[in-house]
Amino acid sequence: MKNRVRLTSPFFHFLTALVCLIGMAGSAYHLYLSELENIRPQKNTTEWTSHFIASDYAPQNVSYSQSAEDLITASISRKEKEAELLKLKQEKALAEELAKKQLEEKRKALAAKTKTPVKKPAPVVKPAETKPVPETIIPDLVPAPLQEPLLLSPTQSQYISEADLMLTESPSLEFEWESVPRAQKYYFELFDKTNKLILSKYTTKTQIVLDDELILLSDEGAFSWRITASAIINNKSLSQTSEKQTFIIGLEPIAPIVIDKSNLFVE
Repeated sequence: MKNRVRLTSPFFHFLTALVCLIGMAGSAYHLYLSELENIRPQKNTTEWTSHFIASDYAPQNVSYSQSAEDLITASISRKEKEAELLKLKQEKALAEELAKKQLEEKRKALAAKTKTPVKKPAPVVKPAETKPVPETIIPDLVPAPLQEPLLLSPTQSQYISEADLMLTESPSLEFEWESVPRAQKYYFELFDKTNKLILSKYTTKTQIVLDDELILLSDEGAFSWRITASAIINNKSLSQTSEKQTFIIGLEPIAPIVIDKSNLFVE
């Protein structure tokens, strides 16, 4: 009985405290692992994924997603419209370049057509006898006819769409022709597709811009125009009218841009 350890001995107290400390350390380590598992992002075999909760589908989040989708749609639509306008401007530039070449060829042909040969002066014949020269009456000098006006724009058979009219800030259509030497004023005439005169104006310039009068071109089809140059020289009225030049008005609208929203992804 002397060798038994009593329950109230210091060794028993030490052993009890050690067991409690080990239990408390195990509980703390288990709690640490649980908290670490809750804050660690879950990872599957292929990629990291996020967990959606009910607040992700709140009305304000849905509205924000819709606004983001609308912004993306508007941005795509604006970019495509800008590309369409750029394409139209490039096509117009190519058409103007072609029109300039045709105009240069027409100008050369017109110059060759109106060129008059220079006559050599007749030889002077001296009178056989010296007699007083009778007084001669010099009639009024007859001025040479005016040159035919050369129409520049719109060119022959040029197609003008609604988009071409809208490229500037205010819709307008400009008619331009070359200056005629000695001409004092010009008479502009515009005819509809039935060859009926719908507009006429006098001007001293070499261009006329239609803005408020564009309503006269509200129908599709072929229209034509011409210019008459006029002047009064030596009390003589002179005028020269160009040939009619036809252009085509097309008012078809630009095809609507269809956007496939199925491939859009909004986070």
